[in-house]
Amino acid sequence: MASADVWPWGYRTESGELAGTLVTFYDRLSGLIGKTFHNVLRPHRRVIRELESGRVDLAVLYESPTTEQAGILVAPVIQVRVLLAGLADSQLKLSLGGGLAGRTVAYIRGTYYGEAFERDDSIRKVAVKDLRQAVEMLLRGRVDALVASDQSFFSTLHELGLGAERFRLSVALQQQDGALYLSRASSRDDLVPELRRAVETMRQNGDLAEIFHLP
Repeated sequence: MASADVWPWGYRTESGELAGTLVTFYDRLSGLIGKTFHNVLRPHRRVIRELESGRVDLAVLYESPTTEQAGILVAPVIQVRVLLAGLADSQLKLSLGGGLAGRTVAYIRGTYYGEAFERDDSIRKVAVKDLRQAVEMLLRGRVDALVASDQSFFSTLHELGLGAERFRLSVALQQQDGALYLSRASSRDDLVPELRRAVETMRQNGDLAEIFHLP
């Protein structure tokens, strides 16, 4: 399995341990099906490449044309909203399709934020490693806005000790679905029914809500 090396989904603690919401998800999924998963951290784009090649069997990724080519959708895992954020005192129109034309917008490198963001060539897109960097750039005036999932945005504010009142938000995409995918090159398609039952159990028993709750 692969986890994107992006806060809060996957990261290493100061002691070198794997942590993050996807790491917790995989651990509980492993316990439910009684199998041990080898979880690796990878840059987001590399997760998709390794899923496509079969180097990893499983990964949780946002639904997109690229992930659908790389993997078979096993089960939906999480729904997020995609947000645009600017500073609270900014007068910018926080919208895609021309609202931010000519402005700089930070985003996490390799992450899919829907077709509207993909196709908006009027903005200047600034790729960053994680949202902490994007938030700091926004606060310093180095970018005009950022785009992020609600999970990443509010978890990052919580980690940095920042209040949401310092920002102005708009919803760029009301629903972005993240799902568990099995590589189309994997030989472990026999696990699909079992994995689907396990994810549904986690949905019913509240595990998914607990793991992916907004702070």
